[in-house]
Amino acid sequence: MTVRVEMPRYVTPKALSGGRTGFYWTCPSAYRKEGFPIKAKPLGINLSQRELDEAAIPMNAMLDEWRRQRNADQPLAPVSEYGTVAWLFRTYLREDAFLERVDAPNRADYERAFNRIGNLPMKSGKSFGEVAVSAVTVKMAIGIYGKLADSGALRGAEKALTYCKAAWKRMKPIYPSVFPEGDNPWEGVTLRRREKTVKTAVTRDEVYQFARGALKLGRPQCAAAAVICFEWLMRPRNVSAGLITWSDYRGSIDPQGIRVRHKKNRQTRIHPLEFDDAGTSVRLYAEAEEILAQVPRWGLAIVCNPDGKPYGENSSRLTQIVSQTAKKLGMDGFTMDACRHGGMTELEESELTDGQGRALSAHQTRSSYAGYAKETRERMLTATLRRREARLKLLEEDAEAHAPAARSAMKNA
Repeated sequence: MTVRVEMPRYVTPKALSGGRTGFYWTCPSAYRKEGFPIKAKPLGINLSQRELDEAAIPMNAMLDEWRRQRNADQPLAPVSEYGTVAWLFRTYLREDAFLERVDAPNRADYERAFNRIGNLPMKSGKSFGEVAVSAVTVKMAIGIYGKLADSGALRGAEKALTYCKAAWKRMKPIYPSVFPEGDNPWEGVTLRRREKTVKTAVTRDEVYQFARGALKLGRPQCAAAAVICFEWLMRPRNVSAGLITWSDYRGSIDPQGIRVRHKKNRQTRIHPLEFDDAGTSVRLYAEAEEILAQVPRWGLAIVCNPDGKPYGENSSRLTQIVSQTAKKLGMDGFTMDACRHGGMTELEESELTDGQGRALSAHQTRSSYAGYAKETRERMLTATLRRREARLKLLEEDAEAHAPAARSAMKNA
């Protein structure tokens, strides 16, 4: 019985002696004329469909990589790099698996980390980037992490490890023939302990002290930025990019609300600014709206330059202006980031449920939400009082339970 085999791209069969069939991958002549260095390659004899498909994957992947580099007008890497760690990093940075999950401002950080890792020297004399992906073991991954950690930058080593884990996880289903059988080698690395820096969180009083001071100093954009980050928990870089506009504030979408967009997780929240209480309109953010009422409308964005242009997502200019303003007000260390962390801490001090807090902050997971609130004295005091109330209640219930027995004993006596 003859078994029909579907030919992968650029693969042709050839009848051999003894009834055997050979399979060959042949590069299209158009690509050979343009410089692709491999003309043809034998894949094997009498291959099954699965064996044929797996044998063709590396050759087609090499050609696809060569075409992508050529079409992107980038310097062409040697085809021999296919399947190496350097190739993996470079390819991952252009895959949808990366582009859909990592925001543009963070992509450069991945590229820097991958370049640093790829340039690390190995005992063989090669760089780590020249090592085949299939040859990377847990022991090798531990060694790479150790070299990074020994440099003293434990946080940077942790980030590099996280990036490598993600690259291996996302790319293995796309290029299965490049990877060995087994688990992700980076999962076997144990992180060294480090003392983590706790970010600053400012209080409500400090936010409004700064905002009013910034208005007096002629820095209304700083006042608006501080209030927006604290009250509506917007990320500073999104404020700087001009993602919150005057049309978002009591606009046509919701005249009684303010719309906040979180670019990182593509979430949008419309925070109510007032509600009806038995026929009386109650303003929920009266203090914040008092500040916004004094902010000039220089452009479409609430926070922008006097010329009406936003500062930009990657710009540090607004951060610098806020820092300069804080120094003039005697509030060194005051930042937009500290405002957002302060707002998140206030959510916890208000004893909101996890779901209520995430509804306001737009965090999609408990783990991402939990790291923001600071362990303040107010939170500790609330927890202590609740613990005390629970203990007193148990003592009262215990006393009531034993009261009948005590009365009976007294009567018998």
